[in-house]
Amino acid sequence: MLDNRLCHICHEELELKLEGFENLKFISSDLQKVDSVVDMYYCLNCKNLVKHVDEKYQGALEKLYANYSLYNGTTMLDQSIRIDKSIVSRSNRLISRINQLGIIPERGKLLDYGSGRGAFALNWAELFPLWEIAAYERNNVAGSSSGIKNISDPEKIPEENDFVSLIHVLEHVIDPGHLLRHLHNFIREGGYLFIQVPNHIKNPYDVVIFDHCSHFSQNSLTDLVAQSGYKIIEKSENWVNKEISILAQKKVSSFPRFYKKIDMSRNPLAYLETVINEFNTRRIKNIGILGATNPAYWISVQTNGANKFFLDENKKSNFDWDINGRKVITTEEVHKDALVFIPFIKEYSAQISERLNENKINNYYLDIW
Repeated sequence: MLDNRLCHICHEELELKLEGFENLKFISSDLQKVDSVVDMYYCLNCKNLVKHVDEKYQGALEKLYANYSLYNGTTMLDQSIRIDKSIVSRSNRLISRINQLGIIPERGKLLDYGSGRGAFALNWAELFPLWEIAAYERNNVAGSSSGIKNISDPEKIPEENDFVSLIHVLEHVIDPGHLLRHLHNFIREGGYLFIQVPNHIKNPYDVVIFDHCSHFSQNSLTDLVAQSGYKIIEKSENWVNKEISILAQKKVSSFPRFYKKIDMSRNPLAYLETVINEFNTRRIKNIGILGATNPAYWISVQTNGANKFFLDENKKSNFDWDINGRKVITTEEVHKDALVFIPFIKEYSAQISERLNENKINNYYLDIW
């Protein structure tokens, strides 16, 4: 059990607490309400925003994961994202960007660690059919495929892999540095590690996801990966909006120290409080929220279901889907008198607003952050 006041990433003392989170409701990453609360800290040593991992928090996590449902409420295998005017799966986008770097040979071995439903492994198998692919997930729910070996026993994870992927895994891990160093055992010398995590700088809603105990910036994650014995090959905040992509190569070297700087110019709590205040101020009878993921769901929970609907631009019209007791609808189903709130930072919201305007959908977003 971790000490009550140590950072679970760098194991230094936590000193800078963010006050006010006790007034916010938390949700889980599988779109469930969470009754527990947790304190938030900026770690001045590893410059990450972290949840206070103590016995109470770990106990709440155990209960949450005992009833966890991957992609709760939807039949989608993977998250759909918009690239310009096209809609693609997140896994396909990531693999395509990695492939553009020219590092993927015709044959090799992939380990998708924490594979979830197996979207990344399945997309990799489709694009590189000569690869040996193993998908490790403790709940063993990865999609079936003749080219993929599904594993739930950590003792059976294959070694000497050419490529190991961690797709939205590291933010859930207590002591992520330990996991990164442990993965050395499964990567051949010169092999690659790919990490995808939320970017809390670009998506402040990440901090209210209860089971995300670590909230990385691109700089802090780069430091952690480098300290864990990897050479950074590529890093990006643009491969997928609101997320961080890190491609690194296994190496044997001395580990650098954490830097002592931290960017506290953006306070996620202040942003979230402004969002709720503005939403309540502009609330009308037929107000909706754009999206069917964590930001939209959290606003609905925090406002006790004040929204009438959720708008999902990528939703297919051939199946019904409810979140927090509110229907998820398509662009064509939005009533002319409705108002749609776009919950993202202005970097992303402005373009979305133009797209909704083209469809004659009343909308607004906050010109902050």
